[in-house]
Amino acid sequence: MTLRNALKWLAVQPIVPTGRRWRLLAAAGVDAREVGFESGVQIHNHNISIGRGSYVNRDVLFEGSAPIVIGKNVAIGPRVMIVTSTHHIGPSEWRAGAGMLTSRAVIIGDGVWIGAGAIILPGSVIEKGCVIAAGAVVAGTCAADQLWAGVPARAKSTLPS
Repeated sequence: MTLRNALKWLAVQPIVPTGRRWRLLAAAGVDAREVGFESGVQIHNHNISIGRGSYVNRDVLFEGSAPIVIGKNVAIGPRVMIVTSTHHIGPSEWRAGAGMLTSRAVIIGDGVWIGAGAIILPGSVIEKGCVIAAGAVVAGTCAADQLWAGVPARAKSTLPS
């Protein structure tokens, strides 16, 4: 285990006070100044930036090798998965395509609220002020100031800006 990975692991342990977790993550190369982190968060990507005033609830997964950029004042509910890696579809003998991994950045704008258990897929862009309903699966761009819900996520209503 590298020092960077050890710091990321330590930062999200229950013994570490919530308000101090971002400092350990910063030492591990994660840009997350003044961000609230609950325990159980998994960070499998040091190429992540989270804006000030944001909050990451329990058991959130940040996965992949492409950048994850999260704006200011974003609320991420428990058990949310933000994924930047996927596979090209291979032949019928091996659909996940051996050695055919691809990664695409995920961008989440300021003021977004992501409900519990939502999944954000590679290449997704969630524009400012959106609400992503619990359990939604985002694959693409969510226009600003809208409520998105479902599998796949679809715009349900426009929110006041």
